[in-house]
Amino acid sequence: MTIDFNDLYDSYGIKKWLDKLELNGDCRSALLFGPPGTGKSEMAKAIAQKNNLNYLKITPGDFLAVGPENILAHTARIFRALRKSKNCVFFFDEIDQLVISRRYEKDRDIWFTTDRGTWFTTALLPLFQDLHDNEDIIYIYIINK
Repeated sequence: MTIDFNDLYDSYGIKKWLDKLELNGDCRSALLFGPPGTGKSEMAKAIAQKNNLNYLKITPGDFLAVGPENILAHTARIFRALRKSKNCVFFFDEIDQLVISRRYEKDRDIWFTTDRGTWFTTALLPLFQDLHDNEDIIYIYIINK
């Protein structure tokens, strides 16, 4: 299916920012958030097509499919393959489902975190930094809120 970036409805005024994404440039990543159905996935596909780049969607299931005991080794394999890629847009769909959950209690002025994902969050941070060092890719993170 062909998705033309110029034809996408710009419901939140972000197209001007996404239009700046380019390989080997200063702006190679984006974090999109919003409720399901607001066109975040379509924007990522359109960016890849507009720039004649390959498109790869990565979901939490790709990381979790091997079971909790093998997740770190599998994640390392995924990121090794991603770092070797060229001319790609990587679309990390619902990445927030993999990392630590935090909430702020304003009346107590304190942040709370859950144990879910603490170890995985710590493991992911250096992998994302390594991915950032590859200037032949654009990566987009999606959070559904």
